[in-house]
Amino acid sequence: MITLYVSGLVAETVLEGGGTVRTAMIVTRRADEVSSRVIQDLERGVTYLEGTGAYTGASRPVLYCVITRSEVAALKTIVHEIDPKRSWSSGRA
Repeated sequence: MITLYVSGLVAETVLEGGGTVRTAMIVTRRADEVSSRVIQDLERGVTYLEGTGAYTGASRPVLYCVITRSEVAALKTIVHEIDPKRSWSSGRA
């Protein structure tokens, strides 16, 4: 199991490079609190985007930030602590 895990990490690093980052888009009504924690705890910048729900038509802030793979879990924890009912999307940049 350990060998499989390590070989997967090595393969990902070879294919994507060592400096691979992730992008995160967070839809929340508590954008100020989440962005403050991200800036303070992860020392990452956050960009505010304005989003409109296709179903509800409601306007809501969307937070966009770029993080490393190792910071994904910490970001999820921060968001879940502040707003357990948030929407989450992350991808590779």
